Amino acid sequence: MGTVTISSEEYERLKRVERVDKELIEDISKGIKDISEGKIKEI
Repeated sequence: MGTVTISSEEYERLKRVERVDKELIEDISKGIKDISEGKIKEI
């Protein structure tokens, strides 16, 4: 893999996207766990 130079603004934007992605994955994982444990009821 090579080295790429990006602006600090682009770096910060990518870090924000990474944080959002991690949060979404954690929330989805938590939801799947809740469903598999029967904590979610059908309405």
